[in-house]
Amino acid sequence: MADVQTWSVVLENAKMALKKGHDRDAIAWGSFSDVINKTGWAVLDIHTAPSANGDTQSYAAGFLEGALTHTRITQHLQNMWGVDFKGYAAGTVPEKIRDFVSANMEWMVANVRANPSDSYWQTIGYLLAQLHGLADGYESARGADNGQSLTVEDMLMLVMVDTDMDDVVTAVVAEGHFINQHFLHRRHQRRHRRFDPFPEYFEVSDRRHHGHCSALVQMAPDMKDLWVAHATWDEYRGMLRIIKYFDMPLPGVAVQRLAFTADPGGLYSADDFYVLDSKLVVMETTIDNYNKSLWSKIKPESVMTWARAMVANRLATSGDQWTEHQVRHNSGTCNNQWMVVDYKQFQPGKALKNGTLWISETMPGHSQRGDVTDVLRKQMSWPSYNVPYFDHIWKVAGYEAMQKKTNTPDDFSFDKCPRALMFERARQEGAGTSLSSLMALIRYNRLDDPLARGDACNGISARCDLNPHKHVSYDCFGAIDAKIAQWRPTADDLSFLAVSSPTWGGDERPFTWSQVNSEVDGCKVSDHNGHPDTFDFSWYQMPAEWPHLPEAGLLLKSQYVLPVSGTVGLVALATLSVGLWMFFRHPKRVDDTTLPYYEALAD
Repeated sequence: MADVQTWSVVLENAKMALKKGHDRDAIAWGSFSDVINKTGWAVLDIHTAPSANGDTQSYAAGFLEGALTHTRITQHLQNMWGVDFKGYAAGTVPEKIRDFVSANMEWMVANVRANPSDSYWQTIGYLLAQLHGLADGYESARGADNGQSLTVEDMLMLVMVDTDMDDVVTAVVAEGHFINQHFLHRRHQRRHRRFDPFPEYFEVSDRRHHGHCSALVQMAPDMKDLWVAHATWDEYRGMLRIIKYFDMPLPGVAVQRLAFTADPGGLYSADDFYVLDSKLVVMETTIDNYNKSLWSKIKPESVMTWARAMVANRLATSGDQWTEHQVRHNSGTCNNQWMVVDYKQFQPGKALKNGTLWISETMPGHSQRGDVTDVLRKQMSWPSYNVPYFDHIWKVAGYEAMQKKTNTPDDFSFDKCPRALMFERARQEGAGTSLSSLMALIRYNRLDDPLARGDACNGISARCDLNPHKHVSYDCFGAIDAKIAQWRPTADDLSFLAVSSPTWGGDERPFTWSQVNSEVDGCKVSDHNGHPDTFDFSWYQMPAEWPHLPEAGLLLKSQYVLPVSGTVGLVALATLSVGLWMFFRHPKRVDDTTLPYYEALAD
């Protein structure tokens, strides 16, 4: 096994100094292993000292991440900015967007200051401190001639790109029209040379892709295990993937340790997929808003989904609490069906207790949540595929209206859409009832499946690039990964299975950038900076915690000083640590098995 390099940041002469090793005065320390080209994953591991206050810990954690991942943040910025801001240089946005984000930041800061004893707003303050540190760490490390300069506000917009920002752009700039590239179908682009008003409910052809992620909560036979599986759907240009471990003993929170899959610079998962030391596993699939009248309810005086998710992760110890926090101050952006599995309610071989599975769903101005454990008991599974479960959300979001307007009404049906039928067929046939078959099910895509209707986008793991290049649904879009969590006896165990690549195997070739139609937006050479050409990676067993070995020695000093007082009340100066894992071998691919991630290290 290769040595693990740890880094720390300490206060030296009123400035942050980055040191090799785990310094005894460090407020934050950890490691960054960037081997995306060999395994599909990078791994970031961050720890903070309990002797520091929450704002200082958070700033230091952000600074550590920004400094060590600055190259990947720059590449992610270059690749993904055009999803929401086509035609704008990286880091530049329409004035209405900057005004919205500024107002949102000011509103959050005001509430943090006005509610010092409210744990919800205290945790928002920690997130804003971490954001500030992320921007400063990035700026400190990138150097004057390397990468795009980013302010704190710019970094927040990058956090929101491809998630909350999709809906902010739609509501604020487009005034309810889908103009951002994440949603606009190429058929619409060809049909409308100029910007035309849309009807009250959007035509199905105006949406580029129906869905963003597939998920499944699955009982093992005889209740021997409970599995949580998730496949992220996204633009392939977003395949710079990092697994992040955070160990932060923040004052006033319930959760100290968490692991999640994320993008460079992401303060939350955005997939979303989290394993928490509260023994909660949290995931979501996105649900779309087809009701134009709801967009006016999106206001900056709300908490965006990225922040609500992390507040809930930090404060909740049950699905009831998690979903309650998640719908508080609902922004109506990046609307999802959230699933929260509470492993404290599960014992192998015993009946499920109430509270094992909670869900919540939102739309602008609307939210609903509930305990759906009884459904899981009856079906032995809970699939999720971007269609609302709650009837109220389904109707207010326009799914009922869309069924009446389109010649493919089943696409908007909770029971009859293609993936609903695929999951139901799997349940009837007993698929997904072993770990190996579940790994195959969550990665399922067959163009010749009658339920796919001749479209490779219609799979549990979509691969729109397998459609013919001239097909209206051809795109560099689909399922970019999969993760599976299972029952673990201790709360300290954050392990899970993960694979980073569009699904492949059998008759399906691995995704390769050099074989795509590079004329299509999202498939261009400029859209995949830092990517390997071919994504043919294997499943890995991610460990319960990420190992790190301390070393010593001063490396560099930051030009950035943590303010004694600032927009989120940051106090004192922070210490930062980061380490680097290097020299991974190519993974050995073995059918129905996985490799421990750190066993892929070269000797």
